[in-house]
This record gives sequence, C-alpha cells and structure tokens, in this order.
Amino acid sequence: MMSSSSTEWEVSSLTVNTGTADGATDALYANGRMQVPVYVSISAIDPDKNVPYSLTEAELESIKLVDYYSTSTELSGDWVYSTLENGFAHSGTTSPSLRSTSQSIKFWVSTSKVEKKNIAASVKQPDGKIVTTHESGFDYHVTLVGNPPINYTTDNITIQDTKSGDGSSASYSWSLLNYYISTNDHDLIKADLFIEQAESLFYNSENMVANLYTASKPSSVYNLLYVWEYGDQATKLLGPLNLLAETPAVTVNDKKNNLCLTMMNLTYTYVRENEVFIRGNHFTLYDIYGNSGKFKAELTNEGEVVIHNMQD
Repeated sequence: MMSSSSTEWEVSSLTVNTGTADGATDALYANGRMQVPVYVSISAIDPDKNVPYSLTEAELESIKLVDYYSTSTELSGDWVYSTLENGFAHSGTTSPSLRSTSQSIKFWVSTSKVEKKNIAASVKQPDGKIVTTHESGFDYHVTLVGNPPINYTTDNITIQDTKSGDGSSASYSWSLLNYYISTNDHDLIKADLFIEQAESLFYNSENMVANLYTASKPSSVYNLLYVWEYGDQATKLLGPLNLLAETPAVTVNDKKNNLCLTMMNLTYTYVRENEVFIRGNHFTLYDIYGNSGKFKAELTNEGEVVIHNMQD
C-alpha cells in the first residue's frame, strides 16, 4: 500500500513520453495554438520506511518540462506548456501504460518556432535535490518538431455562394444569397469576428440584424452584407428595423466548418438620405489545428461580395 503521510520522498523512476505510437516523438504546427501532449511518469519512495510514496497533486504539478540539453532551463518563450487543454485538435493522445506504483501528469505543449526540440522532465525533491530525465538511470527525452504553420489567404480558402430565396412584401422586394467560406488544408473550427459599431435604419445593437456590415447604393435599391458569427445553425431576420414584421428570414451557419455571410438585394419604397454606410469589418479564420488567416469582406456598388487578405 502506498504511503502519503511522509513529507520526505525520493524519486525512484522518472520518464517522459509523447502520446504517439513510438512514445518518443511528435509534431505540431508552430502557430502558438496547436498543442501536443507530453506525459511525465514518476515513482517515488519514502526513504525512511522504504515503501512507495504517493505524490500529492501539488507535488505532481511541481514537475517541470525542461530543455534536454540544458535541464536548468524550463520551457518558456517559443516553447510553452500547460496542464490546460485548449479547443484545437491534437495529434497523438495515447496515454503511456503505468506501473502500479507510478503516477503521471499530462502537459500540453505548443510552440511558435519552427525547429526540433528535445524535452526532458525535472522535479525537485523535498531534500532540495533536483532530479531530471537527463542523468544516469533516468535518461529519457521526447523530440517535438515545430512545423511551419499554414497561413490562410484567399489562395487557400474556398468561397461558395448559394441562392437563399426571393420574396416581396407591401414595402419592398428582395433576393438573398448566402456565401460560405471554408479553409482548404484542414477544416475550419473557429472564427473571430469584428464589426465596427454604427447606428442606422438597418442596424441596432439590440436587434438581430446587428451583423449588418454595409449598405450601398443611394437609391431605392440597397445591397446589404451580413457577416454572421461562426456557430450553430440559426434563423436570422434581415432588412430595415421599422419593417421587421415584413422582413425575410434566412438560415445561416447551415454548412458545417464554414463561415457564413448573407448578401441581400433590397428594393425599398422609402429612401432616407444619407442612409448609405460602410462599417469596418474583419475576421480571423482558424482551422482545427490553430492555423489562421485574417480577412475582410467588401460589398461593391454592383452588389458583389469580395474577400480581401489582411495583415496582422
């Protein structure tokens, strides 16, 4: 039976592994977001009683990941680690098998540098001695390779459009076109959206038309572009705030792993002066591994939607 009453313990075994088949190597995109798991397994004994010792949670969390060739250097800067898993996909996630007297802690490692990194583990015993996996008896390390990240631009995204409907009411007629943007190399999983705030006939922060980006043409014909939050399928109302009872509804986010935009061509019987407006917008797309690209949407006077690259 393992003891946990003693405050003194010594390391009897210390290993470090990846979650891949060989347990020693793994690769990740060097985008600062993709994580891969690294497992540190430890066994300890109570030297006074010569029985196995069970580390507390705090003692387990005192284990560090360090540079294999400089074990006094903890991972930081270009290479970082945490016990917290983020929402992006990983590669190997197979936990190593443990001996009955071993305990394990899983770290999530990410990098922003394109290079090969050899990583060891380090822990400080209660007597002050630092034990690492780069010493006699405990010579283990993992090799992680930071690969060049994918930078998404208009060259490696796909934009598709689908007619979403036509209709009319007592006050106006309309046609709707949905646009869907996806990432080519890996599936889209997230999009951060920014739209400049501005009040207008077509926009109010308390209303469901809050994602309207632009209205163009100073006449009875308006072209309206809506950029929707990435998420679950939903039904949205479009058009002027004072006529929502007559407004059309459109289904958005109905294609998985796509950012959805809607272009509405609206012929309106009432035209207010100075109602044409353009608000700034941009959005960042992320694939499942955290690779990203930044874009903005533009609606031309001819009612065409154009996607442009942006730089951070």
